[in-house]
Amino acid sequence: MLWAAIENEGLFVIYPDGVFKLIANAENLKLPDNTIFHLHYQAGTGQLFISTKSGLVLLDTKTLQANRYWAESITKQYQISGSYVLHSFTDREQRTWVSSNTGIDVFDKSMNKILQYKTNDDKASPIKRTIVTGTTQDLKGNIWIATLSNGVYKWLNGKFFQYNHSNGLSGDVVAGIMTDAFNRVWVATTTGMNLIDQDNNQIFQLSEQNGMPASDFLLSSFFAHKNGSLLSGSSEGLVMIRPDLFRPPNTLLHCYITDAAINFNPVPIADRYLLQSDDKSISLEIASPSFINAEKVMYQYRFLGLFDKWITLQPNNRRISFTNLPYKSFQLEIRAAESSAQLEKAPIKKIFIIRKPPFWQNPFFVGPMIVLLFFGLLILVRFFTKRKIRQQLQQSEIEHQIYKERERISRDLHDHLGAYAAAIKSNINHLERKDEHTSNTLQKLKENADDMVNALRETIWVLQYQEISITALSDRFKNLVNRIRPNYPDIAIEVIENIEVDKRLTPAESIHLLRMMQEVLTNALKHAECSRLTIRIRVNQRAEIEIEDDGKGFELEKVSSGFGLENLNERASETGASLQIFSRKGGGTRIRIVF
Repeated sequence: MLWAAIENEGLFVIYPDGVFKLIANAENLKLPDNTIFHLHYQAGTGQLFISTKSGLVLLDTKTLQANRYWAESITKQYQISGSYVLHSFTDREQRTWVSSNTGIDVFDKSMNKILQYKTNDDKASPIKRTIVTGTTQDLKGNIWIATLSNGVYKWLNGKFFQYNHSNGLSGDVVAGIMTDAFNRVWVATTTGMNLIDQDNNQIFQLSEQNGMPASDFLLSSFFAHKNGSLLSGSSEGLVMIRPDLFRPPNTLLHCYITDAAINFNPVPIADRYLLQSDDKSISLEIASPSFINAEKVMYQYRFLGLFDKWITLQPNNRRISFTNLPYKSFQLEIRAAESSAQLEKAPIKKIFIIRKPPFWQNPFFVGPMIVLLFFGLLILVRFFTKRKIRQQLQQSEIEHQIYKERERISRDLHDHLGAYAAAIKSNINHLERKDEHTSNTLQKLKENADDMVNALRETIWVLQYQEISITALSDRFKNLVNRIRPNYPDIAIEVIENIEVDKRLTPAESIHLLRMMQEVLTNALKHAECSRLTIRIRVNQRAEIEIEDDGKGFELEKVSSGFGLENLNERASETGASLQIFSRKGGGTRIRIVF
């Protein structure tokens, strides 16, 4: 008997004598719906699995008793993932795989559910957001699952492996799936038939363009005949496939250069191209001799020396162009295939491209130029070194002459002006006793002579050295303080010294600084009317001299020029020092010198 599902009418049986008989439909309540997608008959049990849009109906063909399995069933035994059932299949282990719009339900031979994979739940299984259209089993026990948008999956003990358009199928909309006696999997899609050769790890695409009677195959319309043939419904009619006679074509395509241009000017086709330094661009067109499926051919290239990753050309584009290549050698590799899966095994065509550098970057030019530049630098270094040595010798000679001249000036000051000042002082001592008025005048002369002698000594001391340490200068100043201290018994004079870095001064800086310190000290002793005078000398990265008294102070705006402030400011300006004066009437004075 032949079981037939007739559109919108129900299930019929056709007897050998040609008699039709209605067995089940929605009117006699044996079917929930008259739309039947697939029939699957188990010869051993006599059960007929009827896939409808309102669930799966299991019909006992002997007793015509029917049981319905659908998603909304309140009885758990008859509950499945989805009610829109498209296909059912019983494998060699007597498991029945029921395909629906929201997943797969697997039953054992007693129709107890043992597995479920839902496709409307991203966490339930690897098969996500699609409709399952059919299942089959290969000779090794793998279950193959067809889907309406994700290609096919291979299932083995709960593990899934996917095949889709990105790795070789002609399309992802799969209408049916079947295996042959050679363990090959036939996948019917809306864009052609596909053959998955597991042993050789290849996928072949078959359509009307290379001899297949049809390219658009219909949902759940696959049947394996007992003679090994496969029958499949298509938009062009029933297609019979003889797997034992089918030999996969040699689909390995060779890729070639069909056109070449440098700087947009045509050049002969070759395996090697030489670009001069002023050649800015090269353009190559590639092709493969696939006259049947030319629009399906995929082209890839990579440019070793610039990038190593394969780049796929856009459809209908077979031209590769490069601009402003670096001055070096490159290896261009190209390949072509009718599917992405076959690209991995496609023969690779190699083209060598060399761009020559300009002459001034050529090693034969650069080498001698480096040597000449090296010798030129040596000559320049020698010339400037000799000139620097001559300048140093001249500077040393000048400094030596300056030092000798300073020595001579020091001797002259000491021998002449010093002698005259000492003589004046001696003469004054003899005249000192004449009368009171004369005595006062002589006393002033004597003091002036003493000041002259002291100033000469300090000048001579400074001129004797090229550099003077701050410690030596401080000691000189402390000696001065100790000499004048007895003249002011009512004033307590304290010197606080903290020198961490012994800074070096030029003679000019030394004499200016010493004169400034003397000027401030003298002003404080003569005019401040103080009882205490503190001198602080601190030296670290910079030198700070601070002289502070507790005298009567003054107002800076009203001070007269007699205090010598003008002289202090001029000396500070010449040495680059900072002069700070803090004073208020009745509050003492503090003068700070920083340099």
